[in-house]
Amino acid sequence: MIVFDNWKFREILKSIVEKKELNGDRIYSKQQLYMRIGEALHVSPDTVKYWQRDKSSGPDPRDPELLKKLEHYLGYPTSALQKKINIEEEETEDKRVKKISEFQKQQIMDIYEALKKYVSEMDIENEDEYYRIRAVIERKKLVLPETIFNAILQFMDNVVEKYVFEAEYPAFTEEEAEYENGVMNIKTDAAFNKLMSQFLERLQELDEKIDHFAVNELKDYLLG
Repeated sequence: MIVFDNWKFREILKSIVEKKELNGDRIYSKQQLYMRIGEALHVSPDTVKYWQRDKSSGPDPRDPELLKKLEHYLGYPTSALQKKINIEEEETEDKRVKKISEFQKQQIMDIYEALKKYVSEMDIENEDEYYRIRAVIERKKLVLPETIFNAILQFMDNVVEKYVFEAEYPAFTEEEAEYENGVMNIKTDAAFNKLMSQFLERLQELDEKIDHFAVNELKDYLLG
């Protein structure tokens, strides 16, 4: 089966932002890059941003030309953003908690601590840091019980990922803030305080969800 290569798309965007240039134009931020791609393909910047997510199928498969336009705009040949995967039947798994080794317990604890650090260092809107943690988790697939590995990935996809890609900002007036090159410029101290207050609320909210997940999904493995 041929599918959209989300990982490669993310890496290409990351490389463009690091080089600060695309097709001869200066790129100052990822948000500006989303806007440029969106304008070229006649889709919204949020749609472009969503294509990075592993759960996304990328540009609408009902319009094959859209993917070709994306590849061409980014300077890549046709099919460069596609990959082949093998579909295997999933076997029903025994959901009982199994005894695990001390090494496996440490791997689970490392993941928990990485998520807590992700919040404490205020990185919850940092896409690169999110995918770095996700890659660390995926590398532990061979050493973790399948049940707990899948539970952790689902938590990343269904909970943590929303804080990265679905960030909510307060409503600002033109006197308080404006966008320039896809970047929000705060004009007043009151607007900055409003933004920080909401951001800190989101930090606390995610921190509590991580602890709730640890108690409900990880504790039995760590104590088993």
